[in-house]
Amino acid sequence: MALKFGTAKLRHIFTRGPKMNIQRADVLIPRTVICTIMLTAIATPSIYERLIQNVYAFLLSSPFYRLSFVETIEIFSLYALLEPIYTYRFAHNPSLRIDVRPQVDDDKPSSAPKLPRLRRPTKRLLEIGKSIAPLLLLDLVLIKKYSGVSVPAIRQSGNYDPCLGSSGRIKATFLAPTLHNFSWDSPLQLHRALPQAAPSSRRLVLELLVAFFLYDALFFFIHIAFHKIPVLRRIHYPHHTHAEINPQVTNQLSIVERVSLIMMANFALNII
Repeated sequence: MALKFGTAKLRHIFTRGPKMNIQRADVLIPRTVICTIMLTAIATPSIYERLIQNVYAFLLSSPFYRLSFVETIEIFSLYALLEPIYTYRFAHNPSLRIDVRPQVDDDKPSSAPKLPRLRRPTKRLLEIGKSIAPLLLLDLVLIKKYSGVSVPAIRQSGNYDPCLGSSGRIKATFLAPTLHNFSWDSPLQLHRALPQAAPSSRRLVLELLVAFFLYDALFFFIHIAFHKIPVLRRIHYPHHTHAEINPQVTNQLSIVERVSLIMMANFALNII
């Protein structure tokens, strides 16, 4: 059975030659553009200096940008933009959907039952809410910490005594998550302290690459833990019970898994 399933998967992959070439061509141009921008941003940051400074100055002047949950709004906006696109593309291109069900008869692929229909984003509002809720919750209870911001400013944003006598450097212990100092006057973490100077394009790209590397390394070990530790394995098990692999399935995670991913991303960004 395992041999038949593996043979069927290989046949499924290698018999999609022309379509696969078209799909690769679809992503070649955006990848080339992104790589070009990143390389020039590292090699010649002066090209983007004026643009970055103007954009950052505009953002700093906006009270909306200083809200603690702006990043969650950005994530939700990207999700709302990309989810319908991918849902439409996968729904109208069955070859993109990877069937992971065991094949009963390798010589009769048509005998396998059809995959379930992809649900419209409007039919998945509860799932979308579960995805956004942990992000929003952490935004409202944890202090945001950014490189280039003094400790007094960070503490003040979290409703703590700013400790003006501090040297202003972020200590190693400040990498750990810090709860907002809740009070009647400041019941939630609604604002964040931001650096006043705009970063260079070189710094943006290099720190982003390092953060991705750290996040991916942390994800590898956390994923192993979800497979090896019995308690975590039970939490992670539903993620591997789907009939196929598509963008909707990969986003279906439990609250524990989602919070762990958020905390890893937060650590990877803060440590640099």
